[in-house]
Amino acid sequence: MVDGNLQLTKNVGTSIAPGARTAAIIAGVVAAAAAVTLAARQNQPMLLLGLIPAATIAGAILAFGLRRWPMWSRAVAGILTLSSSALFLAAIATSWLGNDFSGLDPVVAMGAALGSSVGAGLLFLAGGWVYRDAQRRGLNAGAWATVSILVFPYLIGLIAYLAAVVLRDQKAAACGGCGARLPQGAAYCIRCGRQAAGACPGCRAPSLAGAAFCARCGGALARSPAS
Repeated sequence: MVDGNLQLTKNVGTSIAPGARTAAIIAGVVAAAAAVTLAARQNQPMLLLGLIPAATIAGAILAFGLRRWPMWSRAVAGILTLSSSALFLAAIATSWLGNDFSGLDPVVAMGAALGSSVGAGLLFLAGGWVYRDAQRRGLNAGAWATVSILVFPYLIGLIAYLAAVVLRDQKAAACGGCGARLPQGAAYCIRCGRQAAGACPGCRAPSLAGAAFCARCGGALARSPAS
């Protein structure tokens, strides 16, 4: 499990453009430093709320830099997060300039909007992952991505894809040539055409292990040395 988590972290890390990682670190550090500095100088702890959009700004830049995700997915996620972060910072600045620190309603409202926008952005990133994964498996990528995004309560759409496709394919055999998951009983890879199992030389039907004759046409099968 640990090795799997390390591999997943490595794959996600290499899928982000180096420039985006650098920009995210710089933007996050600058925005966080500004929030802490203002809070200390003005002696107003509320300004530490600026650490929240500082983190989301860095996350939005990382979303823009996801190279393996489709453009529509990362663009929507990044724009939602950046715009809501800007509105949240504006709400903090308005309260600070107006010296009205008792009434936090605008900040609370913008905080709720920020959380909703970040959640929607993550949903679109999940939809982008589903799109690429379904595309790789030769499925209707657009339909599955739409389901994963629109059927969002409790992530039912994403869970349905993971259960109906990913978990199912994990039980399937893999092609020795390209690594594609093979349908049950397939004699040839659906992606590269490599022979994946024994096949009848006459009708090309998959042969059963240890069988001497084809179950479809009755033709004699070549016996392996181990038989």
